[in-house]
Amino acid sequence: MSSESLVLGARAFGLDAKNLGIAPRSWKVPIIFSVLAALSLAGFCFTVKPDAHSVISIVTGTPGLGTVMWTVPSQLSVMLLTLVMVLITAYSWVAASARKNLNSWWAIGFGVAFIGAFLVWAVAAKDNPLQLTALLSGALFLSVPLIFGAMSGTICEHVGVINVSIEGQLLFGAFAASVVAALTRNPWAGLLAAPIAGAMVGALLSLVAVRI
Repeated sequence: MSSESLVLGARAFGLDAKNLGIAPRSWKVPIIFSVLAALSLAGFCFTVKPDAHSVISIVTGTPGLGTVMWTVPSQLSVMLLTLVMVLITAYSWVAASARKNLNSWWAIGFGVAFIGAFLVWAVAAKDNPLQLTALLSGALFLSVPLIFGAMSGTICEHVGVINVSIEGQLLFGAFAASVVAALTRNPWAGLLAAPIAGAMVGALLSLVAVRI
């Protein structure tokens, strides 16, 4: 017996499908994918000139290769990436209607296609190429505080504490490090002051959330 028959039978007897162990349909992912695919189609594909080209450069760091430059047709590249998004979106609708969970790799592929379409569209017919190496290194550098904050939230959730002061701990630690390092003219003193300031904010959170 199919899951749809079980759901119809449960509704006939006034029961919820969850009581039968049947996963409910979730339309959030297909709707989000549809909106982003439509945005790529209307905002990227139709606004790029047919004869425009996008230049992408990668700094390899090796003497033999140096900087690799790729020139791709902007409109064709954006249309192909949008087609990939449309296909993944169609599969997400089919999976949601069948009450199946979408594998995370599909979401990663959709995100890569959307970001790629956006980057190709952003540098279309521009004089300066897309510095892909600088873009990735800058994203990695700027994501370090976010990674530390996510790790802190994950650890706090595992121990049963909802930490709402993660950003405050990071900011206060950075502020204390800069002030102490400037006053003492010693970067090691600032490095030592940062975790102490973050621990003070954490102690304040425990005092307010646990004791009071």
